[in-house]
Amino acid sequence: MKATKAELIQRIAHLKKRQSAGVVALAHERMAQDLEVHQVELETQNQELQGAQHLLEDSRDRYADLYDFAPVGLLTLDSRGTIREINLTACAMLGAERTRLLHRPFHTHVAPDDRAKLRPHLELRGQPGARVETELQLVGKGGATIVLNVQSVLMGDDENGDLRCRAALTDVTAHRRAEVALRHATERFEVAVAGSADGLWDWDLTTDSVYYSPRFKELLGFTATDRRFPDVLASFKTRLHPEDVGPTRDAIARAVRDGAPYRATYRLKTADGDWRWFEARGATLRDAHDAATRMAGSITDITERRQTEESLRASEQRFRHLVESTRMIGWERPVKATSFTYVSPWAREALGYPLSDWMKPGFFHKQMVHPDDRKALAQRNKEALAREDDFELEYRLVTADGRTLWFRDIVHVVRGMEGPEVLKGFLIDITARKHAETALRESELQQRLALEGADLGLWDWNVPTGHFAVNERWSTMLGHAAAEIDPQIESWRERVHPDDYPTARGAWEAHRAGQADSYEAEYRIRHKQRSWVWILDKGRVIERAADGAPIRVCGTHLDITERKMAEAALRLSEERFRQMSGAINQVFWMTSVDKNEMLYVSPAYERIWGRTCASLYAAPGTWLDAVHPEDRATLLAAITAQQAAGTYDVDYRILRPDGAERWIRDRAFPIGDGTGALQGITGIAEDITERRRMQIELLKISDDVQQRIGQDLHDDICQKLAGITFRLQRLQGKGEANSAIHRGIGEINDLLRGATVDARTLAHTLAPVSVEPGGLTDALEGLAARSASLFGIPVDFTGTQPVTVSDAVAAGHLYRIAQEAITNARTHGKARRIRVTLAATPAGACLTIADNGRGCPLPIADQGGMGLRIMHSRAGLIGATLGLAPTKGGGLTITCDFRSHTPTP
Repeated sequence: MKATKAELIQRIAHLKKRQSAGVVALAHERMAQDLEVHQVELETQNQELQGAQHLLEDSRDRYADLYDFAPVGLLTLDSRGTIREINLTACAMLGAERTRLLHRPFHTHVAPDDRAKLRPHLELRGQPGARVETELQLVGKGGATIVLNVQSVLMGDDENGDLRCRAALTDVTAHRRAEVALRHATERFEVAVAGSADGLWDWDLTTDSVYYSPRFKELLGFTATDRRFPDVLASFKTRLHPEDVGPTRDAIARAVRDGAPYRATYRLKTADGDWRWFEARGATLRDAHDAATRMAGSITDITERRQTEESLRASEQRFRHLVESTRMIGWERPVKATSFTYVSPWAREALGYPLSDWMKPGFFHKQMVHPDDRKALAQRNKEALAREDDFELEYRLVTADGRTLWFRDIVHVVRGMEGPEVLKGFLIDITARKHAETALRESELQQRLALEGADLGLWDWNVPTGHFAVNERWSTMLGHAAAEIDPQIESWRERVHPDDYPTARGAWEAHRAGQADSYEAEYRIRHKQRSWVWILDKGRVIERAADGAPIRVCGTHLDITERKMAEAALRLSEERFRQMSGAINQVFWMTSVDKNEMLYVSPAYERIWGRTCASLYAAPGTWLDAVHPEDRATLLAAITAQQAAGTYDVDYRILRPDGAERWIRDRAFPIGDGTGALQGITGIAEDITERRRMQIELLKISDDVQQRIGQDLHDDICQKLAGITFRLQRLQGKGEANSAIHRGIGEINDLLRGATVDARTLAHTLAPVSVEPGGLTDALEGLAARSASLFGIPVDFTGTQPVTVSDAVAAGHLYRIAQEAITNARTHGKARRIRVTLAATPAGACLTIADNGRGCPLPIADQGGMGLRIMHSRAGLIGATLGLAPTKGGGLTITCDFRSHTPTP
């Protein structure tokens, strides 16, 4: 048995101890001891060598494992490219076992196009350690191509003097494919950025650097290279509206903190200083620790949309009033709520529920919606909101008394910064339509069966064969028996009027080519008695070949001869009307209610106005441009006051293009729709210039006659009456002895004195008047004083401020109106006090005559006697408005509102 190392060491120590003990021995004993010690040392060294050998064998095994299972392929090539060594990883890359690869050429696994790249690896020269690196495509197992990064190192000569190199193979196929995919994605992104209507941005949160796409800068009025808008965050911040800084900052913070989608609406200042609205959307990119590192997104210019939304909000009150006055249920509710915030009043009438029930959470869906529609309604609501688009739904609602009604729900989605916020809509009752649709579906079969019994001609055309079958009515419509009609398409063609055949043929070709859903044409077809019958022909292709060519066509004939005759009669009547309206000297016109559209104007317009009818059709507002500037405001006031009724009767002046002035009387009448609603306005305008001239002449003649009569009364009748009175007074003195004669003469004398007063009053009334320009106030004040003296009652005159009426003719007419009103008040109204007032107005002057007499019922006053008619006529001649009203406390007030050419202050 071999001694262990420890035992040998102990023996050596024992021998040395014995030697050091001083025991004297013989020389051969020492030698024996030395040999024994040497033997022990050799055995120790042998054991140490065996241990080192075991360690080397373990290390070799570990190296072999590391070599075979290394993450990269390893192989050794000689100068001819033969594989000398190869690990298992490289074998897997080449798709073969090691025994099938050793001592075989490596280039057979290299793609043919890349074999030239292998040569530098085999031609390595120089000192050991020289390197070369190349990417090669290898054909692996099953023909699959992989990309390898090959790094070769020169090892030196082998025992035969042949150079060898060791190569490391790294599979970079996935990396290269990722690079290609990234390049393609980059190219697609660049194309998308270039073609997008939105501006794109990419913000690096770690550096604050920002990429702005060219479109982003273009939306703000900058070019892609404009130095005024560099790719930094400050370019955005400095152009953000101050009122939008806070909300935008909060939206960014939420996205960075929570990872929620980023959405914001804000204003940015453009290059030219304007503010435009934008909607921004984006998302955050986060690292392995869920920290946001980047934000990217887009902006959309929504300026026009915001303006539209603001206009909608501005008109919301008007819209709500409209909703509440129509037979529709207007409603509003938040997207996330199940109760309504607003419902129009008609909801109560339509469904019978109190409006408060609509405000209860869930009540609408659980109580009002029909049970069979609840699930589908909820699903369709969810789908529509996901799209964020407006939508329409149709479903049933159950009324409070148990009836079922169909409603169409038109829904508008109001979007906020974080998506849909509010829903607004209309519920329209479509029950009648649904019932009609159901009835229509149920009667379709009956209608098809009953078609043959209706007054329609039926035809059936086989296009490839030309066979043309018709029913009895088709034949009798043309005066033939069915047997007399040749069942070929030519029998139809030869009967169609030559002038109408192209129309019918064109309609058929359009339907055959798919340009029209059906065939429809109106044409004449020859009757058996050689007359022409008008036909409405309708049809449809009901069978087509695989290539789309029509095979079978069916249709109907309807006799529309009577309708065509009526249309011809209507055209003739319209032509006669145009001829008649063109012959008379009055303008017939017809407009829309707002007068923004001229529907018709007769040719007399061109003769009277001196303008073309075409110009009035093109610009209906030009009729007002022709009105005399001094009459325009009065005309508009009259029309506006009576516009709702669509009727008015006004006189005004126009100025023709040649400068001539014409007087027009314009009367309007409403056009109703049978229910009382106003659909338009029609009227007659006539030239009354000559009539006005004659009125002025008549008034002048009347004034002249009155002056002569008044002069005659004063100079002749009154003088004679005064003489008779004087003589009677002398006779009365002589007849004092006879009391009866004395008394009779006294009565006659009293009557003569009364007649003299009346004659002088009449003479005073008929006396000529001359009002100096600007002297109307003084003239009226004198008239009041003389009237008070004449009638023996108070006649007061009030002039609040100086009133200037520069037109002497107009002043004269105003004076006569006041004179006539005073005389009527005393003579007919038995007034005990009369008040005359002349006041300045912004447009001219207002004359008022008020009395405390018996008054007069307004209908009678408006109709008036001679005096009132004369006052109306005088007012009309000077463009004034005459009005009558009862005086407070009794009596009558006459007002004349005169618009002077030069308004008084």
